[in-house]
Amino acid sequence: MAKIFSFSLHNISLGSFWPDIKTDFITDNNTLPLPDIRLWLDYGLLLSPVAKIYLSEMLKPYGEFLPIYVGDEQWHILNCLTAVELDKNTSSNNSIAFKRNQVGNKLIFICLDPENIGFYCQEKIKSAIENYGLKELFIKTKHNDLITDKDIILAD
Repeated sequence: MAKIFSFSLHNISLGSFWPDIKTDFITDNNTLPLPDIRLWLDYGLLLSPVAKIYLSEMLKPYGEFLPIYVGDEQWHILNCLTAVELDKNTSSNNSIAFKRNQVGNKLIFICLDPENIGFYCQEKIKSAIENYGLKELFIKTKHNDLITDKDIILAD
């Protein structure tokens, strides 16, 4: 049971016991537009119905879609189940390194290192979000076609 509460560190699928969840966004100012896509717990994505339609084919090989109701609409959480190991020999306090052959063509992945756990995506995902006109709140910086909040090194 303890593994379930830290499912991200153990890369556990949640689909078989995912409950019906109803929620809503709480903001200081209700005039702000809702994002179509945003980071969920640092290792998944919350997708609006529109974002799910546009991005599901690109994202489905890398995780599972978990339904969640926001108001009366069915949104989805993408629980990313595709993990890439951190290259600890090349990483530092200001940068994260992954083995180039592990990242390969994975459009999204998570890093399970407890100190650097996070969600990463290739430039192709960022471009799709922009091309479809989706409102996003998760993209931070670009480095070597990967998106994150730290510098990324792809080590050979």
